[in-house]
Amino acid sequence: LSSLPTLKTGQDPKSPSKPKPSGLQRTMSLGQQLRTQQMLGSTFSKKKSAVATMAMKDDVANNSAQVSTDVTLRGLVGRIAPIGVKYYGRVGAEEAKDWVLKSSWSDMRDLADWTEPPAVVEVAVAAVLTYLCDTNTSWENCATSLREGRAFLTEVTKFNTKHVTRNNLDRLMALEVSSEKLAEYADGQYIPGVYTALCFAVLIEAVIRLNMDRFGLLEPAPEDTSFSVNTPMHIPLRELEHAIERALEAGRTPLVVCNRKEDVVATFFTYQMVVIVDAKKILIESSGGPTVQKLTMDETHEVLRKKAVSGLKYSRPMLVRMSNTAVDFQNIFCKEGCFPPQVFKHSEWKKQEVWSAVLRPDDMDNMFLPDNHYVIVTTDFELAMVKEYLGDRLPYFSDMAVINIDPDSIA
Repeated sequence: LSSLPTLKTGQDPKSPSKPKPSGLQRTMSLGQQLRTQQMLGSTFSKKKSAVATMAMKDDVANNSAQVSTDVTLRGLVGRIAPIGVKYYGRVGAEEAKDWVLKSSWSDMRDLADWTEPPAVVEVAVAAVLTYLCDTNTSWENCATSLREGRAFLTEVTKFNTKHVTRNNLDRLMALEVSSEKLAEYADGQYIPGVYTALCFAVLIEAVIRLNMDRFGLLEPAPEDTSFSVNTPMHIPLRELEHAIERALEAGRTPLVVCNRKEDVVATFFTYQMVVIVDAKKILIESSGGPTVQKLTMDETHEVLRKKAVSGLKYSRPMLVRMSNTAVDFQNIFCKEGCFPPQVFKHSEWKKQEVWSAVLRPDDMDNMFLPDNHYVIVTTDFELAMVKEYLGDRLPYFSDMAVINIDPDSIA
């Protein structure tokens, strides 16, 4: 932003003035056209108006059903406070999108009605437009976007967080968005419009961290040992996604302890279109039996290699289901060039020189962009059994992030 609006002399910073009527028509910058094309195709006017109108009707219907915005504001302020970060880690991009979707149409409208917002508020909304590749970050354009209500929130949350270019990342960083300063501005009070600005700031901060890591701009984070096998993270099932995100950010592979309810947890992952490596099935097929044709070890390694390739090619997570077994991946089933031990250490497996070693010429019919690929391990064992039975069976076991799910939270 070349310049940010300042408060009028004597104006209460927490009582923003209402906008003056304006007869100006909105014009579209190139960035706005790109935004519109992404969401609605090349037909701008009628189609966009109809969608925005429908979204606004949905907002009116849903507004009364939402938790009051002041309660949500307090929840978000608590989540980004030091105590919230200590127990749950920093807010990641996906969690931030959930907070964005809790913004009500009335709160967005209240924010749009501000005529001279303080810099800490305006820059949060301007950063979202920058994130969406809109070069017009004037407050007039910010307000226009806010008045689109749910349609604007959908545009923000559907935008791929990894489509940020290096130049756009630099622009986002230069804006110096601060959720901490916004929380201080609210000062424990409900101010109409501030929740929307705060959740936007939280999202932009998460997007910046994610893309700084993607471009190799972050200093290596100190090893997070807060949920190792000796000090696991204890969570209800509803917090599993956020716990996994935290583990991956720390470069560690999640080991999810399901306490005799792995079938239910595995169903949760199935909805995410994961590639499943069934360890029990691998063990049975490699051993053979009266009703099962035995696979040679080379054939077994090839089965595992193809599972890894499938996850990489289609950018899907890969779920290694240990079930109620202690299959020996460490000494038997892992093999360099097929299913290497690094599969079980996220910080190593995400390196191209590591995962590309499992590819064969026949696999190269598609471009490999495994941005959303990672590995999760689940076990049906209880926590007390995990270290005893899996410690020498899973590569990099001591480096895994152990996530212990409260069995009472699983239906």
